[in-house]
Amino acid sequence: MKQTLRFIAGLLALLLLCAGCGSGDAKVLDGAAVEEGFAPMEANGMETLQGALGYVATLTSSESGTTHEVRLRYPKSMDEHFNRVMRLAASEEMKQFHLRRSSSKNKNTLTMDYEIKLVDEGIISILLLSKSVVDDAAKIRLIPHNFSLKTGYPLKLGDLFTGKDYEAVLIQRVGEELARAFDGNGPLSAYQNGRDHDRLLKDLAITANDLSSFYLDDGELCFVFEEGRVAPKECGPVVVALPVDSLKDHLAERESISGVEPTPFPTPTPVPTPDHTDTGRKYIALTFDDGPHATQTPRLLDILEEKNVKATFFMLGTCVENNPDIVKQVYDEGHLVCSHTYGHKNLNTLSASGVKSEIDKTDKLIKDIIGHKPKYIRPPYGNANATVKKTANRVLVNWSIDPEDWKHRNAQKIADNVVSAAKDGYIILCHDIYSETVNAVPMIIDRLRAKGYEFVTVDRLFEIYGTNPQAGTIVRMAK
Repeated sequence: MKQTLRFIAGLLALLLLCAGCGSGDAKVLDGAAVEEGFAPMEANGMETLQGALGYVATLTSSESGTTHEVRLRYPKSMDEHFNRVMRLAASEEMKQFHLRRSSSKNKNTLTMDYEIKLVDEGIISILLLSKSVVDDAAKIRLIPHNFSLKTGYPLKLGDLFTGKDYEAVLIQRVGEELARAFDGNGPLSAYQNGRDHDRLLKDLAITANDLSSFYLDDGELCFVFEEGRVAPKECGPVVVALPVDSLKDHLAERESISGVEPTPFPTPTPVPTPDHTDTGRKYIALTFDDGPHATQTPRLLDILEEKNVKATFFMLGTCVENNPDIVKQVYDEGHLVCSHTYGHKNLNTLSASGVKSEIDKTDKLIKDIIGHKPKYIRPPYGNANATVKKTANRVLVNWSIDPEDWKHRNAQKIADNVVSAAKDGYIILCHDIYSETVNAVPMIIDRLRAKGYEFVTVDRLFEIYGTNPQAGTIVRMAK
């Protein structure tokens, strides 16, 4: 990738105001050409930006198993909407990859990286490139995103243009360039199939919807077409790049390009207070240990929000220190924050003072973030002898279902293990540090809901069944 972000102060002025410059040539690229020219963000790179985004840094999520290997790199900033857009993009690529490989017995791979195509005084254009290989068949996807540096708002194509006729101009230009790409020695000529220029234009039938996926790059406005839209799937995605100075008559004034404030992500409907007298309903609790994780926990939170599920998080003090914003997000979104001690030591091997230190350090870290110390503790490995129970002087919550997600690292296997063992009032143990566990969560929720289960936090589970656990006792289920 470009080794540093290219702050080109004059490019947007060129894009908006340039007259008399050489317009250059439009070009059409197939998937292989785009991949060859792709220059991902350098490892551990971080750039400070002016405006609402503040900076761009890299998040990395990886997973390795017997039948798959995943490595995702995508950007983050100080803007939460930007971050959620990128997390959702990564989650969607992961979802599609697992769907593709669901019946494969071979070792399959998924990689995703990003390139910052343009940064100037007003706009940042980011291109995500995802490549999955399943049974030796490769699939490339290009996912562009554009944001205003001033406001942090996402940009649509209409934000760059003025008037109403720009769409017709772009449709004509893009269609003409694609048709030419099929002619003679063009990059798509192998797929011409004897069609003349007019027939190609008719077959392509470019519409305004086709122009919604775009990015800016070195004086070019680039439109992305998914594989199969304008050329056979084996060609991969196709990019049409138009010189921006050839569009100057239709471009908006630079000062007006700020985007529109995005609609907030939907707030889930509050989970109703359970009816204790309804004996026909079944309740179960999802719990997650060893986090919060920098990338997997936010991804999990998006899933839980989408599914309208509240869960319980038993957090390690070391991870709380490293990810205080995620702890606050977990709490603010209505989940129960609890302690898994500070360093995941086997408490049975420690003195009373050692146990106290592990608990107290985590209590303080969590209290400083959410305003109170955690209600429950989950001792590492589930181990709690008499010294631990007395020193903790709090309810110790273990589990009734262990799908061994730490061992299997396979979403389908994890989900199967949970669903087959589920019973009314049970507590499910999972870990929000593994991508395959996070991938399993939607399956767990959907399948158990189909069996009549409702998901609640651990404290709510105890309330429903009148468990009333006492300090210094170990609880593994509510019934």
